[in-house]
Amino acid sequence: MGRLISLQELKIWDCPKLGSLPDQGMGRLISLQRLHISHCPKLASLPDQGMGRFISLQELQIWDCPKLGSLPEGMGNLKSLQLLSIWDCPNLASLPEGIGNLTLLQKLSIEGCPNLASLPEGLCSLSSLQELKIWYCPKLGSLPEGMGNLKSLQLLLIGDCPNLASLPEGLRCLLSLKRLIIDGCPILKQRCQKETGEDWSKIAHIPNISIDKGWFSGD
Repeated sequence: MGRLISLQELKIWDCPKLGSLPDQGMGRLISLQRLHISHCPKLASLPDQGMGRFISLQELQIWDCPKLGSLPEGMGNLKSLQLLSIWDCPNLASLPEGIGNLTLLQKLSIEGCPNLASLPEGLCSLSSLQELKIWYCPKLGSLPEGMGNLKSLQLLLIGDCPNLASLPEGLRCLLSLKRLIIDGCPILKQRCQKETGEDWSKIAHIPNISIDKGWFSGD
């Protein structure tokens, strides 16, 4: 694998016996732009140093890896990354704080991670982030208070997170936020009721708001 220095796209799909990836070899894929890892039921970890050397990586998608318990801190070195998608990783309990170093990241999707109880404050440093999707993370109890720093955010989608108790105050500062979608979050549904909800003043400036598939406009 280390000789494939010109490789730009790598897909690792349906590998039922794969338990790990080679650290040193993968670190030599300096031209890699897209990496998609999917349907690897025994994959328990990703190489820390190796992944951190993907200086050209723009897209990273990790789907359906039920044994994956964490993501490497080396991900913070993926300075070219623009899209990060994590889907159906039920054992994933945390995200690396270094995610805040991904200053070119535009789209972040975290879906199907029922053991994820919190998001790192580093997420609030993603100055280029335009889309944030959080879906089916039932243990998630709060969002980082520093989300008001996500000045480029245009779409925020939160679904099937029944324990989310409130929205952060910083949402008031997100003047670029055009769409807020909340679905399957009963506490937030009550708090975001137009004019009367406790969190309404935090989102009233958003032009398009959808709560449980009912669309309306802010002020």
